[in-house]
Amino acid sequence: MTAFNDSATAILESPEAAEMAEPAGPPAKIDEVRESMGPMEMFSDVASLFHVLSDASRLRLITALAKTPLCVGELSEIVGLGQSATSHALRVLRDCRVVRAEREGQQVRYELSNGAIRSLLSAGWIHALDQKPPQALREKPTFTGEIDLKSGKGKDKKKGKKKKKKG
Repeated sequence: MTAFNDSATAILESPEAAEMAEPAGPPAKIDEVRESMGPMEMFSDVASLFHVLSDASRLRLITALAKTPLCVGELSEIVGLGQSATSHALRVLRDCRVVRAEREGQQVRYELSNGAIRSLLSAGWIHALDQKPPQALREKPTFTGEIDLKSGKGKDKKKGKKKKKKG
């Protein structure tokens, strides 16, 4: 162990280590940049959000919810996950305030918590893939009824009837 300690001490006392300990720029500039960054504690919250967004299954759920509010069963079928995995992923997203839940009778409908999530994913899509994001991320949600997954047609929430096309 003493050989390791002697080696570590020699490295720390080397001229290169002394040079690295000196500030890289004028102290006023360093202080200005540090202050402009805000409190360092906030970075862990933002890092947690990006960690949650780093899962492809959760990104598929968010993208589906960017189109319209959906319940667990609908989301499960749309993204190809089991209902248990979908519920777990939604809980993680809800805990990080990415989605919010609203009870409608016996079902719980999920939706994006705000437009910032859509914008963040769109920017990430453009950055990572250098192409337009999926349509669901480019448009604001307009449909708030139920989706019949077999026919793909919507039902009006209030009347329980299928929506009629105008024209």
